[in-house]
Amino acid sequence: MEQQLLCTICGSSTARYCGGCRSAAYCSAECQQTDWGTHKYLCRAFSNISNSSFASRPSPNHFLGIYFPMINSSCKPELRWLHAKEIESGYFDPDLDQLLSVPGQSRYIGRGVQIVRGNILRSRPKFPDSLNIWYLDEQFVDDDLVVNETLHGGPRAVCADGWGDTFWKGPIVAFLKAGDSFDAPKMTDINLTAYRDAIDYLGYFIETVGSMIFPGPSSGLSKRVMDDRSGKVKGVRINCISDQAGDISRQFVQVEVPKTHALFGMQGDDPLEMVMLLDEDESWSLGRYPSPKNATLEGDYNPYAAMLLMDVSKGNLENGTWGGIPEWRKSRATGSVLVVDNHKEDLEVEWVRAVCMAIENHVVPLINRPAVEPEEVWNALTEEVVEQYL
Repeated sequence: MEQQLLCTICGSSTARYCGGCRSAAYCSAECQQTDWGTHKYLCRAFSNISNSSFASRPSPNHFLGIYFPMINSSCKPELRWLHAKEIESGYFDPDLDQLLSVPGQSRYIGRGVQIVRGNILRSRPKFPDSLNIWYLDEQFVDDDLVVNETLHGGPRAVCADGWGDTFWKGPIVAFLKAGDSFDAPKMTDINLTAYRDAIDYLGYFIETVGSMIFPGPSSGLSKRVMDDRSGKVKGVRINCISDQAGDISRQFVQVEVPKTHALFGMQGDDPLEMVMLLDEDESWSLGRYPSPKNATLEGDYNPYAAMLLMDVSKGNLENGTWGGIPEWRKSRATGSVLVVDNHKEDLEVEWVRAVCMAIENHVVPLINRPAVEPEEVWNALTEEVVEQYL
């Protein structure tokens, strides 16, 4: 029986394969964006292997796994062929002697394994195949075992967005066993949905409790984290000219945004001052969708994105960017954009449209007026003004 294709990020059954690797699957552009920060490290490599029908497989007893090197300044994991060895009759484990090793250590080092069979963060509580994560037991090694840079080596590391308290040490290998039993006997090739699951398991691991994603929250902290990061909220896509496809009703589109989207993390650390004129607690972030390969300047035109990105903060009156778009934001001023509420509250399309129209008709004309007093701009956007456009 063919397995049902589920979204890697939210578990939706309306998913389609990633056009690059055809391994991970997504139900929406927003879910794909959520995964892209780590998926991009392996998408092309997996595509190269799968497009050749796995012709690079060294033997029928080799299966694809993922290696997370301990020392790794690029923070990129690697796809590796793992040789399945028959440990006892009908039961196989990979030969990891080369990968699970530490420079300067010649003796055997004890190993640990975590077996993961579900991911409640992604609404996939039961996997079709069990995920095995192998690592070195740090109690057997002294100073040679250091924090894994692939997982924890800075903002580009694959677990940078996790909420656990564990900094994994040493190299780590992830692979799949066929079937969902705890001690499945045979190996199978890993996929990039399982890659996401491995990152989540390791990144949401609490030392004294275990991982928040499987079997599930068992502490007050883990329950709060899962409540905060599971599921989706409403956001708004503001389409550029080309993405409206001649239909003005598509200028503002309601979308569902995973709570683990990067705009709720490090990418969202640039709230829009323009919206704060309405209320200091009104905090939006804006991110750009990729443009099609045949995009043109005319097609990418998005006036509302440009207006929202204008700097009207009181602290920047003297630095020359006030009333314009700061250099670091200009890449987001064209093309279609996603707008979310930084508090992870629903952002309704009618409200975003009304705010944008109020800015267009009441704030921008003041900014463009010669010798305008900043106070006039700061006082121009009110709830009463916005309500005129609802």
